[in-house]
Amino acid sequence: EKPLPEFRMESFSKEIQDCNEGKNYCAKVNVVYPVFVSGIQPVILRYLNDSILFHVKNSLAILEQDRDLRRFSFQALADSFFLAYTTYGQETGFPMVWELETTSEVLFLSSGMVSIALENYAYTGGAHPNSHSMLLNYNLKYGRVLSLKDLVTDVDGLKYLAEKAFRDSRDLSPDEDLNE
Repeated sequence: EKPLPEFRMESFSKEIQDCNEGKNYCAKVNVVYPVFVSGIQPVILRYLNDSILFHVKNSLAILEQDRDLRRFSFQALADSFFLAYTTYGQETGFPMVWELETTSEVLFLSSGMVSIALENYAYTGGAHPNSHSMLLNYNLKYGRVLSLKDLVTDVDGLKYLAEKAFRDSRDLSPDEDLNE
C-alpha cells in the first residue's frame, strides 16, 4: 500500500483595533487550511493546493467585485475587508465587530482520495452572521474533483435515505409537503 500524502495546516490571522473581549469595535480575519507537501505527483499536488487555496480565498472574498482571486493574497483580502469595515464605521458612526473566518479539516485521506471540509463564518452587522460549509473531494490519482456520482452508485437511494432522515428528525409524515 502506498503511503498517505502528507500535509500541514497553514494559517493567516489579522485584526484591526483591539479585538479583546468586551470591545464593541474591531474587525478580524482568520483562516486555517491544509497545504499538501508530499506523497502526490507534483502536477497533481500543485493542482490540489491551488484548488484548495482558490476555495479558501473565495470564501473570504465576500466584498470583492473582481473574482479573479489568484492575484489576491490573504493580506489583500483582509485589507479589503478592513477598508469596508472602516468606511462603514465612518459613514454610520456605529461601531461594531466584523468577523471573517474560514477553517478547514481533512475529513478523509487515502493514497487515492482526500475529502476536505471548509467552514465559513462572516459577520458584517445585521441580525445574524452568515455561515456555510463546503466539502471538497479530490481524486489524487488523476487530479480531479470528485462529483457525487463518483462517490455514490445509487443517487436516488441516497436521496430517499436523506429525505427519510430529514423527515424523521423533524417528525414529518411521509406525505407532508417539504416546500411548506
